[in-house]
Amino acid sequence: MSSPSLTRSPRLQIEIPESLPVSGKRQEIMDAIAAHQVVIVCGETGSGKTTQLPKIALPWDVAS
Repeated sequence: MSSPSLTRSPRLQIEIPESLPVSGKRQEIMDAIAAHQVVIVCGETGSGKTTQLPKIALPWDVAS
């Protein structure tokens, strides 16, 4: 019995729209995540906190 062949899926492309306010703080947020176990981000409704922060934090999750 032969084993099924595994195919590699294309690398995921993560886009963070520059039009969202959280995009301008990307490096500051990444530095805070790297330096602290808990990071609290406050911002206006619609600033990208819910949709963009997971994308910013993803590299730390993948590397773990």
